[in-house]
Amino acid sequence: MQDKGKNNTNNSLVPFNSKGLEQLNNSINLTEKLIKEYNERPILLTWKVLLMHSSFFNHFFSTFYEFNESQLNRYHKMLIIGRPSLFIGSDIGSLDTVFGLIFNTNIKWTENLKKLYYYEPSLIYAGDGRDVYEYELEFDKLPESIDEEIKGIELSAEGAIIDSYRDTENEEDYDNLGQELEHSISYYENIRTKENFTDSDILNIIEERNFCFWGNSKFRSTLINKLFRDISSFNVEDFYLKISENANRSSF
Repeated sequence: MQDKGKNNTNNSLVPFNSKGLEQLNNSINLTEKLIKEYNERPILLTWKVLLMHSSFFNHFFSTFYEFNESQLNRYHKMLIIGRPSLFIGSDIGSLDTVFGLIFNTNIKWTENLKKLYYYEPSLIYAGDGRDVYEYELEFDKLPESIDEEIKGIELSAEGAIIDSYRDTENEEDYDNLGQELEHSISYYENIRTKENFTDSDILNIIEERNFCFWGNSKFRSTLINKLFRDISSFNVEDFYLKISENANRSSF
């Protein structure tokens, strides 16, 4: 009969001798190194990338580019006018922020441009004894503050977390509430204060359409510098020409 005490075969997935631990540590270090190299790999912004994410860049240029009046006339059917977020009611919801020309600090709204871009606000909700209309353009009060708008988005996120716990009867759930609020505050603080952006960071923000980074001046300058570095001949007129051509092709 086999002595169980002598059956010391180690079936553990991780060998617990010094050599095995050293190999494990080396493997972890190599994995971390490969992940770091992958995240820091050069990723070029090409015309293909810009056109694949044309909506993101159209919003970005509409919000930040220094258009002259001729360009604003020429591209007015493609540029995004934008709107601030609008809270309608706790039982109804809200309209999300649309970034665009109303946040652009580089535009001088001439009488011609006011006539070209003005629209009558539409009724979006009627009930509870009130009528709610969409954002009304008041050109003399523009631009809207992008920093205040993003702060409003942050506060709305915190409010949504609090509302999700409003009907809870379990006191232990409030521990989770505190953790979720701390995570949300930390998330937006990182967005505001982040200073270094890898190519991978830039691409992820573009793909995720994370507009909250637009309040970060380091992100804006990094993206603009990368755009002109990766596409040496880039100009905004070519961008709108290309998306116009794509739109015409898709209509056939």
